Amino acid sequence: MNETINIVRLRQPDEIDDPLTDVLRTGARKLLAQAIEMEAEAFLAEMRDLKLPDGRERLVRHGRGPERSIQTGIGPVPVSRVKVRDRGATGEADRVRFSSSILPKWMCCKVFVIGLRCSPGRVEMFKGRHFDQSVILLCIRWYLAYGLSLRDLREMMAERGISVDHSTIHRWVVHFAPLLMERFNRRKRAVTGRWHADETYIKVRGRWMYLYRAIDSVGDTVEFWFSEYRDLRDCQEFRVRAGC
Repeated sequence: MNETINIVRLRQPDEIDDPLTDVLRTGARKLLAQAIEMEAEAFLAEMRDLKLPDGRERLVRHGRGPERSIQTGIGPVPVSRVKVRDRGATGEADRVRFSSSILPKWMCCKVFVIGLRCSPGRVEMFKGRHFDQSVILLCIRWYLAYGLSLRDLREMMAERGISVDHSTIHRWVVHFAPLLMERFNRRKRAVTGRWHADETYIKVRGRWMYLYRAIDSVGDTVEFWFSEYRDLRDCQEFRVRAGC
């Protein structure tokens, strides 16, 4: 085999290949830092009337978050968020939070997805994990809800400044998906004692299908089933699966 193979290394999106791009990204980094500082100072000035019982200010600066890269028109730019501490909050309900309108939502705070509230049990579930629970939950939700591949999710996280391997995301899905489903079923509203089943004929991807639904008295769908043909035995099995 005498063929010559030339391997050309492609430039990565975060690599700078010209001085002008370097200048632009440095300037964007400084402008973002200044804008975030001004936004935080304006928020603290607006909340200056909130006082503790001893007269001290309730909201104070609490350092900065870790530096992460956000995607801009000239490529990824590293930036860190300003953290504000509420010293007078007695719980999560009355805690005053600062959320930057400049930075992405995933970077401004710990975003809890899938409708889960913060609880000691949920914090214990993710204890010892290298990544924040909001990142883990977001990857699991996107993988299960939208049919994305693991490598797609890896690239999507990389665009948001988070470097995570696709095998790690797969381990999250295998480990946490059954635990989350168990918690969802525990908090799910119980089906009422009255229900009814309906049948309709709809087109799905160019094919006409029968749609059977079991609906309780408050309008919640208990179970649904598609079938290309009307079959009495299958309908009876559907009723058994729905618990009707």
